[in-house]
Amino acid sequence: MRLTCLVLATFVLSSAALPASARSAPTVGNEHATSTLPWSDVVRVRRFDPSLGTLQRVHLVIDAFVRVDLAVENVGTGPMAVSAHAIALVSVHAPTGATFAQMPFQSDAQWTLAAYDHTLDFAGASGRRSAGIGREHIDVVIEDPAQILAFLGAPGLPGVVELPVSAFGSAAVLGGPDAIQRTRLDAGVRVRVEYVFAQPTAP
Repeated sequence: MRLTCLVLATFVLSSAALPASARSAPTVGNEHATSTLPWSDVVRVRRFDPSLGTLQRVHLVIDAFVRVDLAVENVGTGPMAVSAHAIALVSVHAPTGATFAQMPFQSDAQWTLAAYDHTLDFAGASGRRSAGIGREHIDVVIEDPAQILAFLGAPGLPGVVELPVSAFGSAAVLGGPDAIQRTRLDAGVRVRVEYVFAQPTAP
């Protein structure tokens, strides 16, 4: 089984070098652990402390994980053609609801199974099992002042910002009436934030 991912990011990706006056704050983040779909949650990351300087750019580091496990056993007396499919979508949003990133995953497999071999083990001539793990890493750079504002805290009391995250999907094994199937689809996401800021100039 091949697990593929296509990343859709709606914010500018940037690899430009930082100006000499800019500094980067340590990366901080949170995650939703890998768990069965569907789920909706928030990850909480520390806001930027404006007493450090002027926030110029927000760098989100996003890692998504999808785990697929599909199995089938033909308990009939004749051969059977089987197809297995799994899709998942992991999303990360701004507090305003704007989409920072969407990561679709897809997996497909086709099998031809022999008649039941009298062992319900999802293996051998009459059974198949396919498990796969998909991972995707993307960097999203936020430079829109309206979006940056959501990441600003109060001087000395930065607090946290909540970023909605979600994962939805489905998995199925399609065969004849004598097919016994088992499916599992899990996903998780980790979001970290790094702040690029300019320090105040000395008088």
